[in-house]
Amino acid sequence: MKFTTAAIATSVAALAAASPLQTRADDTPLFWTSRLFAIAPGTDFDGKFLQAANSSLLIGLKDQGASCGPDPRDYATFVFGNGTLSLYTANPPQQFYTAADGMGQGNMRYTTGAEPLPRNALRDGFFVDNHGTLKLQFTPTAPIYGLQACPIYNAPGQYKVWMDAFEHPAGQNCTKFEARVDNDWTPEKCHYSE
Repeated sequence: MKFTTAAIATSVAALAAASPLQTRADDTPLFWTSRLFAIAPGTDFDGKFLQAANSSLLIGLKDQGASCGPDPRDYATFVFGNGTLSLYTANPPQQFYTAADGMGQGNMRYTTGAEPLPRNALRDGFFVDNHGTLKLQFTPTAPIYGLQACPIYNAPGQYKVWMDAFEHPAGQNCTKFEARVDNDWTPEKCHYSE
């Protein structure tokens, strides 16, 4: 196959336009945006996008209520990098944390702006593995955790997302799942409810 100089220049320009938010000197991503969808065969949330609302990570909302622009979005766009996970938003920033101790039981929430963290909460430890799945590991020798979806009381088909470090963090019937990265080719900055 033969490529012209113009075709190569056009391809490079397209890649640059779709590049991550920031790159390191060796061109590996430092921060990048993406959506996440659930892989949980046999469940009613398999294939659904993860959402953000009320400072929580959720699945199955009819409307996440984010302020994004003219078109509503049924998914959240995330910013990954440096061990952190944030929402793709303008100021004020919205960043996730986990309460992985016995009191928090793996609760995953986000803060807005300069809102302080709860005691024993951690902002880092988020990473995407070689399969494109979101995982958590707080130190190099610590266990690696995934995610689980726990039904929201009196809201059929809606789930709150927790770390899978505890078996029943929000009651019974939590289901472990994989949160897989899915490129958001048209990311839009949104503000998610607090």
